[in-house]
Amino acid sequence: MVTAVTKLHTKILDFRSYTDAHQLVDWLNTEQPIWAKEYKMPEEQALYMRDLRAFKRYQKKAARAIEILREINKMIAEEGRYPRPPRASPLAREMERIMRPLRRLRWRFITAKGRALLNQTWSGDSNYGLLLVARLSERGLDRVRRCWCGKWFVVYSSRQRFHSDECRQAFWAKELKTPEGRERRKLYMRKLRALKRGRATAREKFPKGVK
Repeated sequence: MVTAVTKLHTKILDFRSYTDAHQLVDWLNTEQPIWAKEYKMPEEQALYMRDLRAFKRYQKKAARAIEILREINKMIAEEGRYPRPPRASPLAREMERIMRPLRRLRWRFITAKGRALLNQTWSGDSNYGLLLVARLSERGLDRVRRCWCGKWFVVYSSRQRFHSDECRQAFWAKELKTPEGRERRKLYMRKLRALKRGRATAREKFPKGVK
């Protein structure tokens, strides 16, 4: 089953990145792969479980690839080094191991709807998620995020942290039960009140219509 996720407005990204981002989110959130329907007989259950475990491993690898790219990009932003800071070398080696299966992606030459075309057989290929991560790494991967509940989603803005309003409310309800969470909330409300006071003071000093 594929979980419904927040949809991204088409103007935010180019169409290719928009499509890839949503396909990656759907793939990462997939519990029952498309090929699962092929296993109909009871004696095929062992094969089904084997392939399902392999699929879950590739999902974890794709998620880890996203984390590694973000960690390295954060290091580059902090140190201003190009192409990579030396401390990113272990992460780069791990990424090379994760992406190695992309060299074995299966393609086929077919004829469909009166046209000859090349088609990548991703519907039964667990490497498809890694391929989407590779495509989005240049542009669009920052729009793919993981909510605290574990669901992946595509964001509207850089400040969006949750895949739904219900999840956001559940997070803060749980957060406020801890002393640390209450302290963070107290500091946040203090800053918010100070910001509102500053805006009110500015409006008093510079009312609208007065030059």
